[in-house]
Amino acid sequence: MLSVDWLLFVDFAVMGKQGNKPSKQFASTGNMSRRRSSVWLNCTDMGNGRAQCNICWKELAYRNGSTYNLKRHMQSKHTSVELLGPAPKRLVVGDGDDEAAAASASVVAGSSGVRVGKKPTAAAAAAALKRAAIKYRSSSVSRAAAAARAALSEAELGAVLNGELDVLGQSGATATMGATKQKILDEALLEMIATDFHPLSIVDDRGFRRFVGKLQPLYKLPTRQALYDNLLTTQYARAVTERRNEVLQATAVCVSAEGWLSQASERYVALTAHYLSAQLEPKSCLLDCFMYTDHHTADAVKDELIRVVDEWGCQGKVVAFITDSSPHVSAAVQLAGWRSLPCFANMLNVMAQEALKEIADVRTKVRAAVDHFRCNAIAGEMLRSVQQQMSLPERELLLDTPGSRWTQTYRMLQRLAELREAVVSALALLVDNVPELLSTPEWDVVVFACELLRPMYEVTCELAAERYAPASKIILMARGLTRLCRDQFESPALPVVVRKMANVMLASMTAWFGSFETNNLLAEATMLDPRFKRSGFEDATAIEQAVLNVTAAASRTNGTSTTEENIAYNVTVTEPDGTVSTQQMPVTLPPSSSIWSDYDQRVYIIVAAQNPAAEAQTQMRQFLEEPLVPRQESCMEWWQSRAAIYPRLLEVVRERMCLVASSAPCDRLYSKSGSVLMDRRSRLDQSEVRQLVFLNANMIIS
Repeated sequence: MLSVDWLLFVDFAVMGKQGNKPSKQFASTGNMSRRRSSVWLNCTDMGNGRAQCNICWKELAYRNGSTYNLKRHMQSKHTSVELLGPAPKRLVVGDGDDEAAAASASVVAGSSGVRVGKKPTAAAAAAALKRAAIKYRSSSVSRAAAAARAALSEAELGAVLNGELDVLGQSGATATMGATKQKILDEALLEMIATDFHPLSIVDDRGFRRFVGKLQPLYKLPTRQALYDNLLTTQYARAVTERRNEVLQATAVCVSAEGWLSQASERYVALTAHYLSAQLEPKSCLLDCFMYTDHHTADAVKDELIRVVDEWGCQGKVVAFITDSSPHVSAAVQLAGWRSLPCFANMLNVMAQEALKEIADVRTKVRAAVDHFRCNAIAGEMLRSVQQQMSLPERELLLDTPGSRWTQTYRMLQRLAELREAVVSALALLVDNVPELLSTPEWDVVVFACELLRPMYEVTCELAAERYAPASKIILMARGLTRLCRDQFESPALPVVVRKMANVMLASMTAWFGSFETNNLLAEATMLDPRFKRSGFEDATAIEQAVLNVTAAASRTNGTSTTEENIAYNVTVTEPDGTVSTQQMPVTLPPSSSIWSDYDQRVYIIVAAQNPAAEAQTQMRQFLEEPLVPRQESCMEWWQSRAAIYPRLLEVVRERMCLVASSAPCDRLYSKSGSVLMDRRSRLDQSEVRQLVFLNANMIIS
C-alpha cells in the first residue's frame, strides 16, 4: 500500500540528484495550490507538459492542464495500489541547519505530503525514515531502499518495513530484532538441527553464519552453549511433558526395544511405546534413548528399562516387549518379567543373512563388478553410453556395504540382474583393469536368488512403510513366506547353490514360524482382527483356543459382584445423530403384593444369571458372525465404528491390537540417526543425543 513515507523517499531521491535545491514540484507553492486534482499527489510535474508517475517512474504527457491521461495511467497500471487522497495540510521547511527540525518536518502527522526545502543529513534522514516506516508500514521496500540508500542500508530498511526491527525513531539508534521474532527463528533453528541431526556446533561454522547473515542480518545466532542450555533443554522438557500426558491416558502399551550402533562405536537402546488412544487411533511415542556398553550386564539394562517404564507411568500397562537380536535387551526383558515377542523384520534379516552365505563367492564377484563401475569414471561413462544405445533407462548400479542389512544386498543383486545386458556389453568394451566376468551359471544364481528373496523383501518393505503394522499380520505373513519358499525349493530349474539357500530358509521358517499360531498374544491379535478372524489360522485347535482366550479376557470384570444394586438390563440406544451406545437399566424387585411380582421375580433371576462370561460369549459369537473386512481396509477404523456394540471385547482389543509386528518404526529412525555421533557430532554427549533423538522422533516444536 502506498503511503506517506513513499513521498518522503521520492523527495530524498530527487534532492539527491539536484544537490540542495528543492525539487521542481515544490518550486512554486502557488502552482501547487491551484492544482485541485488528487492525481498530482501521485505524479510529479516535470514541466513542458510532462509528468512523472511517483510509483513506476514513467514519464507521461498531458496537455492544457488536463489530467485525463494521468488518471487513465493510474487506473490501468496501479489498480492494486491505494492512491493517495487529498492532503489537508502541507508544510514547507526553510534552510535551517537544525537536524531535529528537518527530521520532524519530514513527516506530516496523518497527512499525505512531505515538502522539504533542504536535504537533511544522513542521521536526520534515518530518523525520519524509521519513524515513517514504523508508523505506516510501507510495502514498497525495494523502491524505498533505493531512494534512501544514503540513510539506511537495504537490509535494514527491508527489516524496518516488514516489522522485524525494533527501532527507536531517533538519530543514531541501534537496530535490533524484536524478541518475538528472535524466539521464532531460534525455535526454527532447533527444529532444523533436530530434524536433520546437525551438530550443535553448526552455529559456530563461518559459512553457516555468513549465510544466516545474508538471509537475515538482524538475527543473532545463539552460541552452542546457549543453544543447548536455553533451547534444546527447554524444548525437550516441554515435549516430554506433552507426550507423557498422552501416554498416561493409554490403558495398554506395547514397547519396542531396538539396539543400534553409532559410527562412534557406541551402543544405544531406544524404547518406543505403541498404544491406542481413547478414540482407538494407533499412536507411537519414543520414550527414551540411553547408551550402554559391553560392560553393562543384563541386570543393568533391566534397571534402565524399569526406570523408563516407571518415568512414563506405564507400570502394569506393558502387554509385551518387541525385541531385536540384542542379547542384553532380550535377557533384560526376561529378568524384568515382561512378555516378549520377536521383531518379525529382524527375524527375516537374520534368516536372509544366513541364506546369503551360500552364495558368498558370487556375492564377492558382484561387489567387485559394481564397485568397478562406481569408482572408475571411464567404466561408469561406458555403462551409461551402452544403456543409451540400447534405449534403456539410465540407472546406476547399487553397492552394499559389509555389515549392512540384507535388503541392500538384495537391491544390489536385483539392479545388476536388471542391467545384465548393459553390464556385459560395457565390460566387453573396456580394456584396462576389467573385473572378472560372471559366468552364465553365476548370472543364473543372481537371477534365481533374487526371485527367492523377493517375497521376504516385499514383506520387509511393507513393515517398514506402515507407521502401524499390527502383530495380527504375522501369522499370515509367515505362512505365505513358507509356502512361497517351498514352491521355489521344489522348482526343478533352481540352481544347486540357490536350492541350498532355500533349504536354509525353510529350516529357519519351520523352527521360528511353527509356534506362531500357538502364541497366545499373536493368536488373540489375529482373532480380533476383523480382516482375518478364524481364516487367519490353519490349526483348528489354535482357533478354538484363541476364541476361548479372548472370551475369558473379555469376561474379566473390575472386581464388581452381582448384587441387587448392580443387576441391570443392557439396553442399546440409538442417539438422534446416529451414534449407538449401550446403557444399563437397573432391575428392582416390586412389592410382593404387586400383581407382577411373580413375573418380575423370574425376570430378576434371568437377568442376574447373565454374568459377564455370558455377555462376553454373546459378543464374541456376534463378532465372529460378522463378514470379514477387506484386507486393504483399516482394522482400527472398523473397531471405531463398532465400539458401542462390543464394549467387553473393546478392552481386549486395546490390549492386543496395540501389539506391533516389528520395531521397524524405531529401526527406521535409527537407520537415519546412526551417524549422529560421527565426525564433528562426536562432541555430543549422551544427554544431547538423547534429547535430539527424542525431538526428532516426536517432533513437537512450535
